[in-house]
Amino acid sequence: MKLNGFYKFQASKEQIFAALLDPKQLEATIPACDSAWYSNTWGHIEVSIKTPVPGLEGPYVISVKVLEKHEPDMLVLSAGRNGTIGGKVNTVTRISLTDEADGTMLTYETTAELSGPIAAANNPLFQGIAKHSLKTFFKNLDASLVQGSTVK
Repeated sequence: MKLNGFYKFQASKEQIFAALLDPKQLEATIPACDSAWYSNTWGHIEVSIKTPVPGLEGPYVISVKVLEKHEPDMLVLSAGRNGTIGGKVNTVTRISLTDEADGTMLTYETTAELSGPIAAANNPLFQGIAKHSLKTFFKNLDASLVQGSTVK
């Protein structure tokens, strides 16, 4: 499954870059996120999420690793979940941040490999839900950075 898109932020690219790697910001702004923490043992961020998808509610622990970073312009992240219940999800996402006159443009390109029951989500309806969830996350993150709020 491939997803790509963009979001126009009011916040600076430096703020956005830092927030994308901050477990407290992620916990406060990712829809359905129960908790997020930095794993000293594994050296990456862990995020616990409960999905609203019937039969796949969770909670699921997603591991987020930085594959490449060029601060504050670009990040390549891998995220994955391995499990017998719900299946496996492995993604690689390239995020680019570009200054604009009135904010920052974030563009993303994601490739996701799905197996098990979650693989049924590889359809246009689920892709729409995923894009909506991303848009909500970006909106929450921008509001948190600009206004200091943490609305989910």
